[in-house]
Amino acid sequence: MAAARTDAVSGEDRVRLEPSWKARVGDWLLRPEMQALAGFLRQRSASGARIYPPGPQIFAAFDATPFDEVKVVILGKDPYHGPGKAHGLCFSVLPGVPVPPSLLNIFKEIEAGLRLPRPEHGCLLPGRGAVCCCSTRC
Repeated sequence: MAAARTDAVSGEDRVRLEPSWKARVGDWLLRPEMQALAGFLRQRSASGARIYPPGPQIFAAFDATPFDEVKVVILGKDPYHGPGKAHGLCFSVLPGVPVPPSLLNIFKEIEAGLRLPRPEHGCLLPGRGAVCCCSTRC
């Protein structure tokens, strides 16, 4: 991953995109509807709404793995019910956070279908036993 990344929505160094993803989606993230969405999220956050994952991690899925190295993509909407759980990859939680039931179900299917052992944690970041790139959707 490159050291310097730019927030594709606001131009600030907050949201990180791996360069190969930035080349593919960076312009799209600058479109008016994305700017409106970013403004809406900032407004809601400023009014006290809890938004998960934290702003800099919203596009973590597009920072974790270069585009050409992605083998599987899971699009999903997995609810996180408190701080410290969501980190920008759907279903995934950082080591030390209990594995959510939905991810346990995914692991069971992978174990049964591919005969791959279940990781000891729920972190789907590359290098931690991940088998997929996940991104949440609305």
